[in-house]
Amino acid sequence: HFDISKPSNRRFKRLIDILFSLVMIVGFPIHILFVKRPVQMLGNAFLVLGSRKSWIGYSSKRRRESEENGHFILPVLKPGVIGVNGLPSSASVETEDGLFILDQLYARDYTPYLDIYLITKGYKWLGT
Repeated sequence: HFDISKPSNRRFKRLIDILFSLVMIVGFPIHILFVKRPVQMLGNAFLVLGSRKSWIGYSSKRRRESEENGHFILPVLKPGVIGVNGLPSSASVETEDGLFILDQLYARDYTPYLDIYLITKGYKWLGT
């Protein structure tokens, strides 16, 4: 059972995406100083606001695994600007197995505070 699958957590995740997108858009002049590639961050904010992306997504490229291999099937999430490891979704500094385990933990133990923490932790990468 994954907490990210609960309808209330899905709503909270979407609400966090919307609120952070609005903060990024309204505060754009300030974010220019702190975010790498601020124009891309602004574009990401509009993609997240339009529900095409989420600020936080899975880190692993292996989005789904079959249960017969001993892995869980992860709930579907929109592509993330940054992954659950706090890095851009395009970065891979860990093994694919390690990233997949992080994805499983994120899906299983999801709380809205986790998204807020990961967004603030990966703040400088929101423009990637």
